[in-house]
Amino acid sequence: MSIFDHIAQRQRIGPGLVKAGKHLLFTADHPQVKTVLAYVRHHWHLPSDTPESILALAALEVFQHPTHPAHWVFWCNERKTETAKLVERHANARIPTVYHIMPWSTDERLFMLNLYHGGAWHNLIKDEPWYPKFFHKETIQQKGGPNLRKRKAVAAVDEGLEDDEDLDEEVVPVPKRTRSRQNAGENDAETTVVKRTSGRTVHKTAKVAAAQRTARVPSPVPSVASSSSMSSLEPTPEATRGIRSTSRLSSETLVDEHSNEALRKEKDEETGGGRRKRRRIE
Repeated sequence: MSIFDHIAQRQRIGPGLVKAGKHLLFTADHPQVKTVLAYVRHHWHLPSDTPESILALAALEVFQHPTHPAHWVFWCNERKTETAKLVERHANARIPTVYHIMPWSTDERLFMLNLYHGGAWHNLIKDEPWYPKFFHKETIQQKGGPNLRKRKAVAAVDEGLEDDEDLDEEVVPVPKRTRSRQNAGENDAETTVVKRTSGRTVHKTAKVAAAQRTARVPSPVPSVASSSSMSSLEPTPEATRGIRSTSRLSSETLVDEHSNEALRKEKDEETGGGRRKRRRIE
């Protein structure tokens, strides 16, 4: 059975003394612990010739009480590491010499100590008479907020501004160019409305419109006739109908002329025959 098993079955044998197996352990109820805490409350420092086991128990007793001046005597920033090592030697030794109801773990307890040193607790104890002893002005500024740097003198700033003004007069600002002039001229050309599709007007630049008009010009007729080119040269039905009607009129005109000539010949023959008969009769 270990010492910790005996501590679980400890027996109180006197004020501030318990028996764990064959070992005697001090507790926070020991009269010397109460004497140390009362001394610190009035004198704001630890008494001399005090056993370490009693000091360890006193430190554990005021760990969660930042309104007691003994808390800052043991757990101030300057002494918290030393006090933590003292408690570790007596509370977590292979054979501990003290017993306290609060279990001890150095890393966890030092982390929790930050909660008791926050600004809210400082506002609570800042009116205590012992507060200036443990907290200097520099410490109070650090707790209240960041320590800002001092600003430069106004005269120095004005001199710097005058120098900058002289430099600004000599320097000519160069405008920022986001695109070349050629691209800017092409992009700035007037736009031509081409068509309107689904309620949205499509715009094209004048250059694109000119290119499309050039593409629509028909190419010259090739010298070698092809099936496609020949088909394109064939006359339209309207033209064919016009040609046919013209040929028909010309043929009719020729027939009329031939018939007129035949009639004239017949008349001439009749008149010639009549003259001949008359001559014969005569």
